[in-house]
Amino acid sequence: MREMVLNHTSLVPFDKRRSLAWFKDMTLGMNSLIDLRVCSLQQGLRMSHEGETTLYSMLFGEFDGMSNPTIRDELLFLGSLASRSPLLKDVDDDLEDRFMRCQEKTLPQEDCKPLLFCALSGGIAIGFCSDEAWDRDELTVYFEELLPDETVAELSETVDNLTLPPHAQVIYSRHVDVLRRFADRAALWGARDEVFSSLKFLPEVRGQLMNLDSTAWTRVVKAFDQMESGNLASAKALGGGISEFRLFFGPGYRVYFGQEGSSLVILRCGTKQGQNQDVQAARNLWQTYREGG
Repeated sequence: MREMVLNHTSLVPFDKRRSLAWFKDMTLGMNSLIDLRVCSLQQGLRMSHEGETTLYSMLFGEFDGMSNPTIRDELLFLGSLASRSPLLKDVDDDLEDRFMRCQEKTLPQEDCKPLLFCALSGGIAIGFCSDEAWDRDELTVYFEELLPDETVAELSETVDNLTLPPHAQVIYSRHVDVLRRFADRAALWGARDEVFSSLKFLPEVRGQLMNLDSTAWTRVVKAFDQMESGNLASAKALGGGISEFRLFFGPGYRVYFGQEGSSLVILRCGTKQGQNQDVQAARNLWQTYREGG
């Protein structure tokens, strides 16, 4: 299940009528994402302290929220999401480390941290449609990242964005397309050379992939998609000719690989917990592969 992240309320002047309309639109869209099972009610809504303060002061203070029948249901819905702030609380250490090594470059008049968080974690940005710029179901986030080798890379990621109810259906359609594309594990494995033409998979990888749960399967195969496209921003060199591609969710999944010419050789999949054993196993597999074994 994906996570909703409050991107912004609004930094432009607003009046009560317009802001109530923005809030209703936002919560209707959020509710649709939950009904469509893109997000979970149990996961809550992640906010930064600033976003939480602005939203609640606007709704409860400025508008005397709970006594206002116009938005009472929406406020109860928001309360049921049990806000999870601050933004970086309870996230994987690797994701927090990568987050702290990035500098936001987009939308300078807004707080870009939530957008950057969504870009790195796969979250869905939500907010008020206070300007036509926010009336879109996707946003491209541009940022600079300090890589482990101390070079700076200029990166961009497209994130799902919801401010109006119709955005939920478009996001859902993209979500389903990904699941449909990667749902049949045996078929995808059989077609791997066509789908991922620049990746080579050792035979042992098949069993590791088949043992993943559905969420992990989708995320790991999406990582293959990124590797196929040459996006190795999440990769880290480990020495001995191998690298790991890090997935910042769950137990911290890893895809271990080596490079042979223009191809990446997928050696092994694992999690952060078994990292020491997996790294050694990947090195042994890589050496054997290089020796033609």
